[in-house]
Amino acid sequence: MTSGALISGAVISGIASWAADLWQIMTLQMVYATIVFLVAWAFAWHRSRRSPALLYAVWGLVVLRLVLPVDLASPVSLTTALSGLADRLASNPAQIETPASSMTIPTAPHLANLTSTMDSSSLLPALLLIVWATGSLLFAARTLRRRRPYRRLARNGCEVSEPVAKHLLDRWRARYGIRRPVRLVSEPTAADASRVTGGLPAAGPFTVGTLRPTIYVPATVLRRPQLLEVTLAHELAHVSRFDDLRLCFQEAVRALWFGFPPVHLATAAMRRERERICDQLAISRGPWTRVRYVATLRTLLREGLTPALAVPGLGSDDPGAFLNRRKRTSTMRFDSLLSDPRPSSRSGRLFYGALWVTLLPMAPMAPTASAEAPTADPPAVSAAATSTQHLLSEMINPLPGEKLTSGFGLRRNPFNGQTMHHDGVDVHAEPSSEILAPADGVVELATEAWEGNEAWGTVLILDHGSGVKTRYAHLESLSVKAGDRIEQGQVVAVPGNTGKSTGRHLHFEIWQGDQLIDPASIIPGW
Repeated sequence: MTSGALISGAVISGIASWAADLWQIMTLQMVYATIVFLVAWAFAWHRSRRSPALLYAVWGLVVLRLVLPVDLASPVSLTTALSGLADRLASNPAQIETPASSMTIPTAPHLANLTSTMDSSSLLPALLLIVWATGSLLFAARTLRRRRPYRRLARNGCEVSEPVAKHLLDRWRARYGIRRPVRLVSEPTAADASRVTGGLPAAGPFTVGTLRPTIYVPATVLRRPQLLEVTLAHELAHVSRFDDLRLCFQEAVRALWFGFPPVHLATAAMRRERERICDQLAISRGPWTRVRYVATLRTLLREGLTPALAVPGLGSDDPGAFLNRRKRTSTMRFDSLLSDPRPSSRSGRLFYGALWVTLLPMAPMAPTASAEAPTADPPAVSAAATSTQHLLSEMINPLPGEKLTSGFGLRRNPFNGQTMHHDGVDVHAEPSSEILAPADGVVELATEAWEGNEAWGTVLILDHGSGVKTRYAHLESLSVKAGDRIEQGQVVAVPGNTGKSTGRHLHFEIWQGDQLIDPASIIPGW
């Protein structure tokens, strides 16, 4: 096998391992977000008359959970409480037993599974990630394509210069405390209409932009001061809340998690509650009653204008599909306005805070020792321990200049796909590489066929004293024999591809008594 093929194999193995870890993180994130979604859905179903601001915030927990670190933990989180309960249930010594031999040298079947290669089944997470990433890019492109006509219409619309419209705009900007400049535009000229709209159906009022927002109003609204004032009150409520920025973020999360249905349901619910919030803001700061405000909205719908729910957000339902549900959706919105939803109370805010600290930091936190527990005096450091520490600190790299291809700890078995512990490290080896003794010692074992451990191939074990041993597997040849005394830096073997292995490499372990040590924490350069 050529060095180029070995390097390619190591790269593919690293990518597959990274993809498997990332897919596991995404799966766990979706499990956590599903739990948050079910809680939000239950609350919204049971408390549909609650403040729209509270419902909007509760649904927003689903989106937040998908962007927060998956390992975010809290002592009072839901999973920490559940894991603590499980620990207490399992604390009976009759139920859990740690055998004394758990730290002894592994048996032959376990050792046979430790290799540095991978099989085709490990590529499945990488393929799933490729499919997911492709779908996310297509979803984002579709969203941007549907938003483009609205932005073009706002950019190329005719600037409104009527004194009444400008007066209403300035008055409502002052009521909301908006200091940013806001453009008010209407329909483009007849010559530019087809080019600007690009076949877009008659659009209703909408707002785009965050730092320099633009409000678009159709000519039919502009000619009627009462409709215009209600429209500006509602659209400037979106501007005051920076809804365009909020929705851009939400749609980015939707694109990233396009294959996760709860995120689409949560963002749709947030759009509904957002409209209710802006309606309430307009009513609370305007001269209208709820009945008059609803009557004005009904007039807008009778004009045949398509509600542009995509704006100030990104990507709404298809206009045709929306029109089929417009009557049901608008009826729900009007009924909500006329029913005078209950405002958010202190208990509601406390409930939301409880959801924040128990649901968002979903990862369980490991229990810590009680502060009241007596602490034992630190044991005295013996001369033998000092000698062992000095020996480990003086070890040199047995394969200088080579890179690790598989680390110490849990990993996916390349032959059966199961997760198991890797007791050492795997190091890439060139055909000309030679293994050096990391420290002085005696050759304890040097054999081409270790009885009961044939999967390891040619094996070498060095005893360095003070209970420290190093083990080398899958060797091509040996330069020493059992009983030889060796010095640090002496050539002892050549790495190879013997035993259950599909590539030239060195499997290297460090033992201190019956305890495994991560070689990367000892050997310089790793």
